[in-house]
Amino acid sequence: MTAWAPEQADYQRVFFEQNPWHQTGEVPSALSRQVERPLAQVLWKRLLADEPRRFQLILGPRRVGKTTVLYQTVRRLLATGVEPGKIWWLRLDHPLLLQVDLGSLVRAVTTAAEATAERPAYLMLDELVYARDWDLWLKTFHDDHWPVRIAATSSATAALRDRKVESGVGRWEEQHLTPYLLPEFLDMLLENLVAASMRSLAVLSGCRLHYWRDGSYEVDLIVDHHTEPLAFEIASSPNHSRAGLRALIERRPKFEGRAYLVAPQCPVARPEPNSAGIGTLPLDVLLLAVGAQAHQALIARVGNGFTRSAPRR
Repeated sequence: MTAWAPEQADYQRVFFEQNPWHQTGEVPSALSRQVERPLAQVLWKRLLADEPRRFQLILGPRRVGKTTVLYQTVRRLLATGVEPGKIWWLRLDHPLLLQVDLGSLVRAVTTAAEATAERPAYLMLDELVYARDWDLWLKTFHDDHWPVRIAATSSATAALRDRKVESGVGRWEEQHLTPYLLPEFLDMLLENLVAASMRSLAVLSGCRLHYWRDGSYEVDLIVDHHTEPLAFEIASSPNHSRAGLRALIERRPKFEGRAYLVAPQCPVARPEPNSAGIGTLPLDVLLLAVGAQAHQALIARVGNGFTRSAPRR
């Protein structure tokens, strides 16, 4: 019985699946969480500037968010105008990619991306240490000036165990990722709390609730009511950036006067012209208002259904 061997089309399919932005121009929301890790907020700048020239190795325990940081970095690079075809993702623990040495994979990518020193390819190497001699290949890419800028992930223990000690000196920087910091956790917790409450209200009232993003600008919650649309940015601090809300109002003027920053200790402030049409609400006030409206909508919905189905006497 002849053993199956992968063909070029099989590898092309893997590249296609791992790089959806080559077709869509954006990172799917399922891959890039809305709450951006602090490392992702600066890593894209480091890759663009590349001064001093260093590859970036993200280390940390499993399930800590290393892959999420890479996807958020891709999102940032796309928002700054980097061509989708210049950004390549390789998940190196994929069964097919395990069969090819890292040098051959990167050579295929740089050829497909038509990478040059002036217009390099940006490589996101997920699970780097699954590649055989990964540290020696990184040394080669750096010392031989391959037209690539690299960000890679690995569990810290695996990377430290397998590397050659001298290989990384002056060639890559190690960024140690910790579990969610308290401000990140609070942002995520508050956003999920408000989203869950508003999703119940949206279902009961027949409104569409969604997240809005345009490039690097984003707003957490959009209530797309046909006559009374609302936009909410949820934060843990009143000092949170309002850039996303301002961008939304600029692109969709119907939200002017209907956009709010929501955070603990925020004052109740109506949207006014001197505040760019953005108001503020304390978190507890919004939750109480949403809860009361959801309760009324539920009573009305159940009551109407009961009235319609109640038998006549």
